Amino acid sequence: MIIAGMYSFNNGQEIIGNNYAHELQEVKEVINLIDSESCRIKISKEKTMPGKLLYQPAKLNKLFQKAFTERQWQKYRIACDYSNPIRLANRYSEEPSTGAVPLRPLFKIQLGLLYSQAYYTPEYQTRTRFSKSAFREMDFIKNEVGVEVQFGKYAFMVYNVCAKMTIFRNLHAINVGIEIVPVKEFAEQMSTGVSYFEQFVWDLEHRGVANIDIPVPILGVTKSS
Repeated sequence: MIIAGMYSFNNGQEIIGNNYAHELQEVKEVINLIDSESCRIKISKEKTMPGKLLYQPAKLNKLFQKAFTERQWQKYRIACDYSNPIRLANRYSEEPSTGAVPLRPLFKIQLGLLYSQAYYTPEYQTRTRFSKSAFREMDFIKNEVGVEVQFGKYAFMVYNVCAKMTIFRNLHAINVGIEIVPVKEFAEQMSTGVSYFEQFVWDLEHRGVANIDIPVPILGVTKSS
């Protein structure tokens, strides 16, 4: 495979190039080693392209997994304890009145106000078993560089760069990130619904950079020939 496009989100290309040049070079080497044609094994049953031979994202992911692991990049999991009260950014100082009705977990809404603390009512807690096995996972981490390989739906790309990578930075697992996604011509040769580099970059450009975002180059990849 080859890198067909690059977008430097929050100066990601410059910062990683200056401070993590070896890790960036390894990521590029991994991409160049991936034999995408060996992953063109899925026969489409979709009405829009019946019988067409498509690239299988799961197979591509396995090749990336093997290549990164051989270079001592490791998956990284962070446990999530959902049983603890979760503090939200302070929006309103009012406290909910006695007897307020519990709504969705994480949010307490009454009369249209979002309060500063999320919690469950005692009545709900007595009948709720909180999972201790939940976790967040990053595909590959090495020397404070986190890499996500995403050949899936658009929402996962956004979550990786705009949420997950910030969380992992806040928990001292990474300092910078790299997101690997297909370009449009490559995504169109996968199942319907796979998002792509051009769409993602357009949205990031128009979203802008927030003060919590970390540096992330977005690498758009495709088949080598």
